[in-house]
Amino acid sequence: VVTRATEQYRRGQDVIGQWLEERCEVDPNDVEMWTASAVLRQSYEGWCHNNGHTPVDGGQFTERLTQAGLRTRKRGKNRTRGWSGVALATGRLRGLS
Repeated sequence: VVTRATEQYRRGQDVIGQWLEERCEVDPNDVEMWTASAVLRQSYEGWCHNNGHTPVDGGQFTERLTQAGLRTRKRGKNRTRGWSGVALATGRLRGLS
């Protein structure tokens, strides 16, 4: 019972994990799936604002995305920074009715 309660607490505290689940498609093995860092950060901060959370700083954001199995990658002629293995969800967002 204590282990289950602890796990539920951790999931509740994992704001970035909640945002990833609700607003993103995540597949760390899909190297073609890529989103610019600024786009992800803007989505995350907007989600936090709409859900009453304070966004974590950039270092923590990067650390958590890395822990989720995502990798930074530059792309395009301008070498834009981004993350492979993640894209913003399209259509009906998961977790919302």
